[in-house]
Amino acid sequence: MLDDLSPVPLLVSRQVTERIAASAQVAELFFATENRRVREFYRRTGDPALCLRFGESVTGYAAGLPVRGCAGVGVLHLFLAEMALAIGSGAADVCRAEGHLGRARRQFEACALPAVVASGLINWHWLMSVCAKARGDLSGYTELLGQARRDRSIARLAEPADYIPVIRQQVMLSQDHRLHLQLLAGAADYRMERPLDYFRTVKRVLEFLTNTGHVTAAGELAGEFVRAFAAVRPASTLISRISFLKNLAQLRCLHGDVPAARRLIRLATQAAEGAGLAGQRRQLGALAVAVEQADVRGALLTFRV
Repeated sequence: MLDDLSPVPLLVSRQVTERIAASAQVAELFFATENRRVREFYRRTGDPALCLRFGESVTGYAAGLPVRGCAGVGVLHLFLAEMALAIGSGAADVCRAEGHLGRARRQFEACALPAVVASGLINWHWLMSVCAKARGDLSGYTELLGQARRDRSIARLAEPADYIPVIRQQVMLSQDHRLHLQLLAGAADYRMERPLDYFRTVKRVLEFLTNTGHVTAAGELAGEFVRAFAAVRPASTLISRISFLKNLAQLRCLHGDVPAARRLIRLATQAAEGAGLAGQRRQLGALAVAVEQADVRGALLTFRV
């Protein structure tokens, strides 16, 4: 079984290993390259479990070196935490994500690159809050998001755009109609510079509208939602495409086109099953039941950005 496999050790020559161990600059270049390879592998395969094992072969190699304060290693651990959460099969995946987040934080705390430290620590708070939410710890979820925005040491180094994921999570937590509309209006400021964040914001506002039964408003936003996804689709992952189909299915059901909703759910379910995405399969199963009951309001519980 795949679950019984350990990460395959990363094979690196002794000469290269010695250069990495001797030079922080070489280490950054090496692990930045490996980071890109892991992300590209995920983009091509859409399989977070395989990607996690691939990435852990890199972080396992890094753990055997005197590499401290390496941004590339820290950022890779953040990404692997996302992969563990994307698998979504249970508490073990959350614990695995938290392990990667702990190792990411240790790298960022020793890193001498201010912009990377700020972005990395903000994303650490965001992903730790997602872990807390997955464990049902709502107070921890709320506190971690608040810490990210209150931390003055981060604020001195951060750009306003670095806070987008945290702000979006706080608005999602609020379930407040006015705050969601403000979030959507503010997204226009980063539509061109950060198209992925723009899409994610539009998506979460759309989900709020559909989940709360604002059918007319959701229909008006649907066109922009599709356009925003089209802008990022070439670089999108399988889980993003599955999630997009879920949103379309919910929209079609809200507008009375149940056959189209069923087809979209069937396509998304086949893709999720093929990639072993347990969390996505659970959400699709709940959505399918809601479609048959002709009431999909609240059927897509938002878990993370």
